[in-house]
Amino acid sequence: MNFTDTERVILANQYEILAKLDNEQAYLDLAENLRDGHEWIYDQKISISPIFNKEQSDFVVSILELYEVIQSSFDALSDKGSLTEDRVKFPGFDGNNEGDYKRFFSALVKNQQFAHVNANTNSHMQKISTYKHMLGKWESLGKGYELSLDDIEAIFDR
Repeated sequence: MNFTDTERVILANQYEILAKLDNEQAYLDLAENLRDGHEWIYDQKISISPIFNKEQSDFVVSILELYEVIQSSFDALSDKGSLTEDRVKFPGFDGNNEGDYKRFFSALVKNQQFAHVNANTNSHMQKISTYKHMLGKWESLGKGYELSLDDIEAIFDR
């Protein structure tokens, strides 16, 4: 992590304040390493995720909008066919391979965005390509907000 000298001083000062507030030696040690320019050491202690860009954010929002439409349409169906609530539940993102997406989804829910979408937090399998396929199907159906049973099944059809 490449901090400027000014950024290192500011962070060191903040860690010194934390050390006084929490009476924690580890904060003082980190402040010292920041001041002394021991980049390898503070790189091990300070971790910052890369920016989750607009394209990625828009993708997550789009798939959540789709699941919002699917769940609303499912609830309105009198004949649900072979669909179940579990089938229309948003599976989430894979915690091992899609962690950035999973964290963004959790942040949306924490910030009261899509909190009403029935969802799992961890799909335990990679889902991004599946979701892209589903969005393509929804687009080909005209991106409607009231889906029939056939529409929902077509979106889920791989």
